[in-house]
Amino acid sequence: MKFLAVLTTIGGIVIASRIRSVEGRTWILLAFLISTLLRTAVMTLANYVIIVFVMPGFLAYATQLLKSVGIVIKGGELALVIVLLLTALYNVIHVAMDLAVALPIVRSLKNTRIYSIITQG
Repeated sequence: MKFLAVLTTIGGIVIASRIRSVEGRTWILLAFLISTLLRTAVMTLANYVIIVFVMPGFLAYATQLLKSVGIVIKGGELALVIVLLLTALYNVIHVAMDLAVALPIVRSLKNTRIYSIITQG
């Protein structure tokens, strides 16, 4: 699951990097949007498969957890939707944090020899 999350985040950045007409803050926004959409879509599908097929008993547990924080629901399907929405929100926040940490590092390394070795092979 972590591999999928990281791969989709990096994939979004790579896709944004291939669009040559976009630079600066617009590129950062584009990288964030593409990475977020890709990661959220893939991780929501992966979580759905895990919850429904691998760990179906998790929904009863999730319902109790939601109830303990004041979200009272009755059906398992609604619990699934809420868990997937909260997980999607987590993924959006995680992409923002990843980019907030990674982009300043990349920017500071951009004019170094190591950067050219990494990016040009």
